[in-house]
Amino acid sequence: MNTTPSNRTSSSSPGGGAIWFDPNIPIRHAPDLAVEVISPSTAETDRGRKMQMFARYGVKEYWIVDPVAAQIELRALDGGTYRLHQVASREAEVRSATFAGLSFSAAKIFQLR
Repeated sequence: MNTTPSNRTSSSSPGGGAIWFDPNIPIRHAPDLAVEVISPSTAETDRGRKMQMFARYGVKEYWIVDPVAAQIELRALDGGTYRLHQVASREAEVRSATFAGLSFSAAKIFQLR
């Protein structure tokens, strides 16, 4: 199963700033946030096996972006499993459970007006 995102970030840097990783170089620790853009052909894997794998490795927050439904599911790690933190669609404000101050309008992602 390919689980390499196109971009990865982590807040675990010395000094607390975000670090961008080269997607061609393996990382040795779990990122704080994983974001998957699903399609009808990947939805089952992204909401099933891949989500379980990210939880097992301690990824603190997992977002599933569904461009067909124009919504973002935000899940936060809680006791080794993900709990649904928010479902944002249309004009809703997306608010991270892990990153204080990270918020934006879902409409910006889906170019809704």
